[in-house]
Amino acid sequence: MSEETGTIERKLEYLRKLASIKGIYLSMLNWEALLPVTHMNIASNVTYRMLMDMYLNLNLGIDSSTFEWHPLDYRKMFTPEFPPHPNPANIGSMTPKDLENSLWAFRYFVSSPEGYFAKHMSLTLAEHIYWYGETLRKRGVDTTVIDIMVDLLAFLEGFCKVTTYVGLATVGVSEVMPSWIDIRNPYDWKSTMSIQVTAIYESIVGLARVGYCRVTAPYGAPYLSVTTDLTDHFTASVEDFRKRTGMVAGSPEKTLYQRIFMLQREQDYHQHGGEHQIKLQTIINTVKKVLDREGIMVQARMSYINFAQEIYYLKYEPHRLWKRYKIMLTEDEIIDKYKRGGLNEDILREIKGRVSP
Repeated sequence: MSEETGTIERKLEYLRKLASIKGIYLSMLNWEALLPVTHMNIASNVTYRMLMDMYLNLNLGIDSSTFEWHPLDYRKMFTPEFPPHPNPANIGSMTPKDLENSLWAFRYFVSSPEGYFAKHMSLTLAEHIYWYGETLRKRGVDTTVIDIMVDLLAFLEGFCKVTTYVGLATVGVSEVMPSWIDIRNPYDWKSTMSIQVTAIYESIVGLARVGYCRVTAPYGAPYLSVTTDLTDHFTASVEDFRKRTGMVAGSPEKTLYQRIFMLQREQDYHQHGGEHQIKLQTIINTVKKVLDREGIMVQARMSYINFAQEIYYLKYEPHRLWKRYKIMLTEDEIIDKYKRGGLNEDILREIKGRVSP
């Protein structure tokens, strides 16, 4: 099959499976069958994101009013109310929203999409974490702040399994909350460490940083209780996401919201989505020529293709708002990320020269 034929076939396959009335209706059969899993994952992700935002706001004093999902003043979500942070974090030229979104995006490299299970570990993850930290340090984020953010990823991976607090529990996901939980040790991302948890927010022995952590129960401070504002916000967030993925009233019967959403955009999928498929296949064909010449084994080829696509779309504003923080990154930083993953820098730079817009 020639390169031209392969490119056209990719577009036609996309049109058949999605960018057509028939394709949309067929894909909705799969969507509807997966609704129970989708709704469970929504609750899991809302839990993870809200806890992440809470700890960023309370531990670091970062202004949460511009956060993407949960722009709450978490100081006021507890009784008694927390005072303002005495030592707000230095985040350099980063905006609070970009810092939040960068941590959320990086969490997908650390844990499974549900946020509960390890995705990468040991040296593989440690190298990528170093790269992530360097991108923040170059923009003026304090090293201690970066360490706190990385620790938070390890903590939430284990903690989200047991957030069985009234109003925040995920039915079918959360376990009965023990007093001690095991999390991955953020120093090597391989061994585990046991920590004691007594509340939805607290300073954890072994993870707290002097100058940033707040004194919480049972370490001498008054016992904290969560306000209904926080639990109501959590419930409303889960319901909002579920409505946008589930069944809605239609004529003559209920139908999937996504079916309505996608049918309205069928022509846009056909035109712009088809063009996107051609671009992707052209990038793949370009990269394959370089890899064939260099004798790159099949196991590493997908990593080079991923790099090429990331370079090509580096300054593109995606529909997923949390991905837009990547616009701040440079091509050299993307090269360094893949170089730390074991790829050849000379080949990476040649590929960049061939596919960079």
